[in-house]
Amino acid sequence: DAGTELSGRQRKRIAVARKILKSAPLVILGEAFAFIDPKNEDKLQKHIEVIIAGKAVIMTAHKMKTIVNAGQIVVMDKGTSWLGHT
Repeated sequence: DAGTELSGRQRKRIAVARKILKSAPLVILGEAFAFIDPKNEDKLQKHIEVIIAGKAVIMTAHKMKTIVNAGQIVVMDKGTSWLGHT
């Protein structure tokens, strides 16, 4: 069924597990925290930090607190971007 019976949270957990198991030099995370409850968000953040250590990362996020440690942040607003450095 290719995961159609899984909830959004379950699909997100599987996607993160796949990233942990794969040793790719580039990691792309789209809304990694979108379906995570606040109780588990900090735990997931710590695991993601381990996954992305030493790798090039592209991450989309609505919550700024999930990307505050990024080396470079691009903010999009109505199709216009602003490039910021941390």
